[in-house]
Amino acid sequence: MDSNTCKFCNRTFPYTINLRRHEILNPNGKCADNIDTGSLPSRNVTIPRGVPSVGTSLADDPLPPAVSDADADDADDDEVISVEADSEEVEEENQETIDKLVWSTLSTLKGISLRDQQSILDMMIEVDELKDRTGLRCSLSTVEKFSAYTQKMVKSMEPNLISPNKEGLVTVTSADVPDMGLEVFQAQYFYEDMDHFLRLEFGNSDHMGQFVLHASKKEDENGNRCYDDPHTAELWNYFQDRIRQQPGHQSSVVAALQLYSDKTHLNVKGTDCHPVLATLLNICHGKRIKSYKHVAYLPKMSKNQLKVNPSTWRLVKLSAYSKILTAVLATMKQKSHHGVKLRDPWGQEQMVFVRLCSYVVDNPEIADMWCTKQGSTRFPCEICLCPSQHLGNYEASFPLRTERFCIEQLETYKELPQGQKSKYLTEHSFHPIPSGLWGFAEGNTDAGSSSWAFSSDGLHNDDLGVFLYIIAHAPAYLKAKKQPNQAQRMIDTFNSRLQCGVLPRASDFQLPYSQGKYMPEHSRVQAKEHRNVMQILPHILYDIDEDMTRLACLWIHAYKIRHRKGYNPHITEDVLASIDHSIEAFMSLFMSTLGPHMKSGGRTVKMHKLLHVSTLIRRLGRTENFNSNFFESDHKNVKRDYKKTSKRTTTFLREMVNKGRERQASALLVQEHQPTSRVTSYVRASKSGNHELGNTAKRVNVSFDVLEGTSTEMTSPALSLLSLQPELVAEKLCGKLKVLLQEEGFAASPCISVAKSCTLCSLPSWSEEGAHDFYELHTIRATNDVCKKPWFDSIRVQGRDTHDQAVIWYAQVRLLFSCSQIGRAKNNLSFMFVRWYDIVSDNDILTEFGCTGLKITDQYDVLPLGSALGRVYVVQNFKVPGQFHVSSFKWDRSPVALAADHVDAFGN
Repeated sequence: MDSNTCKFCNRTFPYTINLRRHEILNPNGKCADNIDTGSLPSRNVTIPRGVPSVGTSLADDPLPPAVSDADADDADDDEVISVEADSEEVEEENQETIDKLVWSTLSTLKGISLRDQQSILDMMIEVDELKDRTGLRCSLSTVEKFSAYTQKMVKSMEPNLISPNKEGLVTVTSADVPDMGLEVFQAQYFYEDMDHFLRLEFGNSDHMGQFVLHASKKEDENGNRCYDDPHTAELWNYFQDRIRQQPGHQSSVVAALQLYSDKTHLNVKGTDCHPVLATLLNICHGKRIKSYKHVAYLPKMSKNQLKVNPSTWRLVKLSAYSKILTAVLATMKQKSHHGVKLRDPWGQEQMVFVRLCSYVVDNPEIADMWCTKQGSTRFPCEICLCPSQHLGNYEASFPLRTERFCIEQLETYKELPQGQKSKYLTEHSFHPIPSGLWGFAEGNTDAGSSSWAFSSDGLHNDDLGVFLYIIAHAPAYLKAKKQPNQAQRMIDTFNSRLQCGVLPRASDFQLPYSQGKYMPEHSRVQAKEHRNVMQILPHILYDIDEDMTRLACLWIHAYKIRHRKGYNPHITEDVLASIDHSIEAFMSLFMSTLGPHMKSGGRTVKMHKLLHVSTLIRRLGRTENFNSNFFESDHKNVKRDYKKTSKRTTTFLREMVNKGRERQASALLVQEHQPTSRVTSYVRASKSGNHELGNTAKRVNVSFDVLEGTSTEMTSPALSLLSLQPELVAEKLCGKLKVLLQEEGFAASPCISVAKSCTLCSLPSWSEEGAHDFYELHTIRATNDVCKKPWFDSIRVQGRDTHDQAVIWYAQVRLLFSCSQIGRAKNNLSFMFVRWYDIVSDNDILTEFGCTGLKITDQYDVLPLGSALGRVYVVQNFKVPGQFHVSSFKWDRSPVALAADHVDAFGN
């Protein structure tokens, strides 16, 4: 018997999956029973003549066996034979058949997520609705038809796509690198026409209202110059002033180009690709981080491709990158000098000059694109000529390493005798290859040099750089300061505190596991987890070592100031001065504690780049404008495209380019048909500006009689709630609530509805009284069951002391609930049952950096939900049992929303 033949009815199927589906629809040999007994399901059946029965030939059985020969002889071609049965049973069986078919198909698909499954189900429902309205079926019934339709749609949307669609071949010979001899290097790359990119992005009407045309100098209410956004910082204003000084260009505008490139691994076998992304800083930040475009894929280059020594291969690689960047950016450089007329998002024609403002890359990529030497070289910094032995010196200043300076160095190198060239390269830390970024307008000036485009990226320089110096070298410091056994116990204590659950939970705050050995084995930890550890590091080290605790406090203090975490986002000269001061304080202590335990003595290029941060902010605005966090998130799309390819080494890159274009085309097509998102408390709070309780569908209703202990009749969820939180009855929640309602003059129904979470829409702690330009969204939880563990957040509220002065109090939220007013079913009152903290005075390191000491009390109260000022993160005091600290180091990653847009209707 064929492997795809049913053993009950002998029907043969072309594929195994069809047989499996047949067996699911006919369990326990139901198909054979139908054939043997003729007991087909009750339904209306149309009998066309000449149709063979299942598993037989046309000659053996001309009609299905469920219909007798006598009936078949009397039936016409379109005659309908009705078999008596119960119609409801037929409908249930048909529904079961359809559901089994959908389930069996989706459950056998590999590599799709729950979100993908939901998209497929939504698509099926939408197709059914269209079929009912129009009577038409989908014509894409085969893979071939689907592929042909895909190509058709991509071609029709070609004018609106920004994706590498051109193919280039880079060639490097001995004319470029003399040491190659007769060897020739060639590599294939893909790129987008940058004219096309500029025209579409600069004129995209979707950017209307979030697109800046003109630079301006912004001041705060005190008249201080602000450096918040690219168009209010110095660089854009410099470029605009230089352009408008030219005759006939008094109203010309700048297209502020930003680039990003980085290798990303596609699989565990080491396959990688090298995308280049581009955007315009004219687009406001919230829109810009969602509109990066792929403009090139650099080739994968391996030293095994040529039989040359490593130093020669390095020059070959740099020469290839230089030629590719020169080819890709040629039109941009031309338009930076001569300008081009383009339509802006409002449809108005503008004279536009392109300027390279930012190139976001990590340190190895900088060396590749700028053709400099890094590491153990004399001048490892691409921005200035700081000698390697002075990288930790925060008091000295050094000459800039501008584009003009590098060109002059290269010209000098070419004129030297052959025997002096190698020494000259070593002394000046560069390679004899011209960078592909040279040639933009204003590049020959100190202010407009393309070397300034390589800004200090917070992700690689801070999160994965200097912070990891602390984690990696703290063990050596502790072992040198303490006894070996004592130091090891401290390290074990540090690691255990990250794992044993003593640290309170917080929304979007996942700590790394790292096999229980985060210090110092942290190589496979993500950057966001490093940032989470950073925020609790002083608390963990508090009773371990005083110097390490102070170093951690200084680092986070400096980090929060320069990245504006929990601070006013407006950046003035005073803020820049405080940034410099905080960095100098950290570097001073670092050099005296951990520096001696590093091979470099703490004098690294990442440490040195901290000294350039204030200058970069003054040039480009807040650090979020040149942070690679948002670019790195695009790697998931690249990896998703790779999974759809054949994964052949020679063709996968071309296939990825095609899949990327298909993805972009489909995204453009479905923009108007996005499904409506679920309305959560977070969404409601962002629209209303008020505190909002969580999903009503998951609430537990508890009557006043149960809370007062006068009734034992309760539902299972209510019984579970009171068994886990007996203080709700013991501390007379119901009585406190009634008193509060009477004071407010409300008459409430005798029942409360308990929620597990709510969203607070509150003013930031740094905002001035009466200011409403910014607000923050905080999710707080009060439940015993979040992944089978309790989660009770803490809040701050404003109260009055004995002298009627405004003070801040702290409380732990034990219950979130609402009750409706009698006669007003839709008008619910929201409350919270809290347990108070008492403030403890303590003069320690954490208090010095803004942490308030607390101890929990046995006092409970009922407060209106609106009295909460915001969420706080309360951490255990490991020195004093039973006491806590309000962490001043924890920042909230919830977005700070603007009440008004920076850009008016005309891009000003």
